[in-house]
Formats: sequence, structure tokens, C-alpha cells
Amino acid sequence: MTVLVPPYVQAGGAPYLVEAIRERRPDLDLVHAEDDEAMLAAAPDADVVVTGRVPDELLDAAANLQWVQCLSAGVDFFDL
Repeated sequence: MTVLVPPYVQAGGAPYLVEAIRERRPDLDLVHAEDDEAMLAAAPDADVVVTGRVPDELLDAAANLQWVQCLSAGVDFFDL
């Protein structure tokens, strides 16, 4: 399973989040995209996206996406 952490995760929290996922689930293929280009390159293989926002271009590129884990208290701004 491939988990994508896009660049939209706050800079201060991303390293902590990535390390926490790696510690708990070393069997996952974890990709932390540093910019939009890297995110879109990794998106076709992503099964899971852990993010604070989901732009249309990410959803369009993520053909295998099964789960979006939102890092917010609500999903008011997501196009459900």
C-alpha cells in the first residue's frame, strides 16, 4: 500500500507525521512529496493520501486512490 503525504501538510508537522507513520507501519510505501510536481508524480500509485487539502489535480492524477485522510476537524471545504 502506498501512502502519499503531499506538500500541503504544514511544514512543521510533516516531518513528525511522516516519522510517526513510518514507526507504526514500516511495511507501507510512504511518499512525502515536497512540492506539487513530486505530488503529482507520486499520485498515480497512491492508495491513501494524508493531507490538509485535496486539490482537483491530485484527485485527477490518483487513479488508485482508496482513502483520503483529512488532517482537519471538518471537511467543509472538500468537494464531497
